[in-house]
Amino acid sequence: MPRIITALIAVIMVSSLSWAAAAFARNPATAGSLNGQADLTEVSRLIDVFEARVADHTDPLDYRNLGTHYLTRASLTGNLADYQAARTAFATGVELAPEATTGRMGLARASAALHDFSTSLEQATAITTVEPANSAAWLLMGDAYLELGDLGAAEGAFARAPASDPSVMARYAELAHLRGQQDDAIRHAAAGSRRAREIGLGGRALAFHLLFEADLRFDAGDYGTALELSMTATDIAPDWAPGHAAAGQALAALDDMSAADTAYQRALELQPGDPTWLLARADFAFLRGDALESHRLRAEAERVYLETDSAIYGRSLALLWADQAINLERALELAEDDLSRRQDIGAYDAYGWVLYRLGRVDEAVAALAKATRFGTQDGELRFHSAMIAAAAGDVEGARTELESLLAMSPRFHPTSRWIALQTLDALSD
Repeated sequence: MPRIITALIAVIMVSSLSWAAAAFARNPATAGSLNGQADLTEVSRLIDVFEARVADHTDPLDYRNLGTHYLTRASLTGNLADYQAARTAFATGVELAPEATTGRMGLARASAALHDFSTSLEQATAITTVEPANSAAWLLMGDAYLELGDLGAAEGAFARAPASDPSVMARYAELAHLRGQQDDAIRHAAAGSRRAREIGLGGRALAFHLLFEADLRFDAGDYGTALELSMTATDIAPDWAPGHAAAGQALAALDDMSAADTAYQRALELQPGDPTWLLARADFAFLRGDALESHRLRAEAERVYLETDSAIYGRSLALLWADQAINLERALELAEDDLSRRQDIGAYDAYGWVLYRLGRVDEAVAALAKATRFGTQDGELRFHSAMIAAAAGDVEGARTELESLLAMSPRFHPTSRWIALQTLDALSD
């Protein structure tokens, strides 16, 4: 799945746009405020105020306000504890005043940020039952359906929101991407970027749309445009880490590894500890022959995964271990747990990749068949599919998939692309 937009999802979910998408495995630990205007000191002061208020007396409005401030601070810092505190506050508010849809909306957003998509769907559905014109709730419902693997239901929910909203355009772009309609996905995303400018969005809100379009263009192999869009996003929001990481991804594809590493370093300075960005730098260190630094960065990313709720990072940790062919039984447990919560493309991909590493090839083939059932044009997903096909003896299928992948996006990943090339050579002998 796209690697840069994983950093954006929790951001959008607590913003006025309320945007999230299935292919972007949600990663609240890397989020940042969309508008970038909220003052962290003031938000923390308000949290203290409302913590004192709910300790002194029970009022559902105070709990809703507390939850809102926790969500705001979480969007500024990426602190998972704040998302968890927000969920607790909103849940208490809903228990005290179940008729208040604002509390349910907050609970839906906080739950989705923590990958509890069933609760998010439940709360969004409850809102639309009493407020059928609440487009934000329909969008949250659609987002949850995407994560649960039901694209048809997601599309139906999105259709209840204004089509002229750039966040809705982004959702339709994501649906097209998941269905393998990459040209349509880019068209919808570009329309969303244009519409965002037309309605006066700026800062991180506009940068999001540019980075979303950049990620789709990256998957299509248009690395130059991806870099241009990413650099524009960093000009618009220079203190927002995801823009720098997106530029790093594109620079790596353009074989400027030094500049790519510098861009990821900047992202990590602005938003420390993001494991995906640490792993990108680990790949760069490996490619330049610095095995010690590569190991250090990989270990640091693994530590973040291990110290975080597995609902957030279990899938990512399973993939990391599968890539290294270590801790595979535990990786399988994590992948199975993730699959039990949501049945999206990424869940089946991670599950199948771990099974492949365990030598359970037939089961891996079945899992990847579900992961690729919509024809999604994602580099890592297609790479996994090809490797598993080769292991199953489907030489022609593996060769066709690798040739197609490398023709579309020859530099889809700094290290996996070399494995893909070597495998294709071996299959062609």
